Amino acid sequence: MKKSKKRVCKHCNAELPEGAKVCPECGKKVSHKLVWGIVIAVVVVIAAVLILVSGNSNKPPKEKEYVKEDQIGSVFTNPDKYKDKYIKIKGQVFNVEEDNGTYVLQVWYDIKDYDKNFIVVTDKKFENEDYISVDGWITGEFTGENVVGGKVSCPQIQAVSVEKTTYQDVAAPTVKEITVNKTSAQHGVKVTVEKVEFAEEETRIYVKAENDSSDTVNIYAYAAEAIQDGKQIGLSDESYMAGYDELEDTISAGSSDTGIILFKKMDPDKSFKLQLGAYSDNFDITLNDFTFEIQ
Repeated sequence: MKKSKKRVCKHCNAELPEGAKVCPECGKKVSHKLVWGIVIAVVVVIAAVLILVSGNSNKPPKEKEYVKEDQIGSVFTNPDKYKDKYIKIKGQVFNVEEDNGTYVLQVWYDIKDYDKNFIVVTDKKFENEDYISVDGWITGEFTGENVVGGKVSCPQIQAVSVEKTTYQDVAAPTVKEITVNKTSAQHGVKVTVEKVEFAEEETRIYVKAENDSSDTVNIYAYAAEAIQDGKQIGLSDESYMAGYDELEDTISAGSSDTGIILFKKMDPDKSFKLQLGAYSDNFDITLNDFTFEIQ
C-alpha cells in the first residue's frame, strides 16, 4: 500500500513531478524524505509487543555471544536461529509506543530502501525519524499485524543500551578522511576545501565560501563537478534526506557560509579535480571556476 504525497522543491517551492531528482523550474537537485506511504504498510500493532514484554522476565542470556556483522542479514530471515544472542545494530525509528516507561521502537535497518525492520524494547524515549545505535540481545521473532491488517514478521531485540546517532553514522560512515585546506581566491571571493570524507556510497566535500567583495556572489554548488580518472563523478541526491548542511548558493557581500557538497562514491586512494562555478552581481567582474586538485 502506497500513499502519494506532493513534493516541492526546497529551493524554489515549485511542485515536483513524481520521482524527479532535478527541479524542472530552477534546475537544482532535489531529494526525498522518509516515504511514509511505505511506513504505513509495515507499522505493526505494537500493543501486542508490550503485552509480551510485560509477561516476560527479560533476563539476559547467561552467555554473551554477539552476532557477527556478516550474519546480521540472516537475522532478518530467521530471527529464532539467533535467539539469546547479542547484537549491535543501527537504524532509523519509524514507530514508537510506550507503556509505563517501556518503549517499543520499530526501526528500519536498511534506511535507504526502507527494508529489514526490527523491534527494540527499551526504557529510553525516542522519536520517529531518530537514528539509533542498539546493543542488546535477540528475543526471537515477533509476528503481528500491521495497521492495514497485513502480517509482519521481524526480529525483536531487548536493549541493553540505545543511543541516538546520525544518518551519517547509520548509512554512510567515513572509511577515509583527508584534510585539504586549499583556498582559491579572486575578486575578494575565497573558496576553501577544508576536508573530504569518503564513505562506501558517497563522498562528502566540506567547503567554506567567503565573500569579502561589495557585491552578492552566487556559488554554484548544485552544479559542482568532480573528475577522477578521467570520469565525471555525479552529485548525490541524498543530502536532503541525510540532513547535511549544504553550502548556500547565494553569499551576500561581507558574509560567508560553510557546507557539504555531496558526490557519489569516489576512490579514496586516487586524486580528483573539483570545479565550482561562480557569478558576481557586479557585471564588471568575471569570476572563473574555482578549481582544486585534491590528492
